[in-house]
Amino acid sequence: MNASVTGPNRAYMHETPLHVALSSLIGLYMATGGCPVMERLKPMARFHLPFADEEETMFRAMSAYLLDHYKVYRKAAVRRTGTWKTLWGCMTA
Repeated sequence: MNASVTGPNRAYMHETPLHVALSSLIGLYMATGGCPVMERLKPMARFHLPFADEEETMFRAMSAYLLDHYKVYRKAAVRRTGTWKTLWGCMTA
């Protein structure tokens, strides 16, 4: 089957079996649905790669995970110190 996905920035075309094309579509649908378990994947939907292989998916998942933890760390540090300036001083020392 020839599958094509067109977005605002790019278009993807791929010769693939039907079940692979549907798997990509269902994954995007599940991440943007109202399921509280899948809610954690919603930020990844913005940068969804149709027909991504395992390595690309792992890279996106790990990047999202690490960025989320970095944001949590920054918020906690600001609460402890009270200012961004103090936080940046601690990080560069």
